[in-house]
Amino acid sequence: MNARILSFQSKKNPAVVTILDENAIPAQFKEPITNWKIDKAAIKEAIKSGSVVPGTELVNGTRLSVK
Repeated sequence: MNARILSFQSKKNPAVVTILDENAIPAQFKEPITNWKIDKAAIKEAIKSGSVVPGTELVNGTRLSVK
């Protein structure tokens, strides 16, 4: 029988900034962003009904079901 010995170490992570109040942060540290929400359900229905939606494809995947 082969036995493996594992070793574990605890290491410190680099410092990260936690935002407590976005409204209190000065404007010099903010940059505007524009977000788009893609309606995947609408795209799926459009493709299923025969429409071509540029930049998309409808893919049937597989999954493992364990009961």
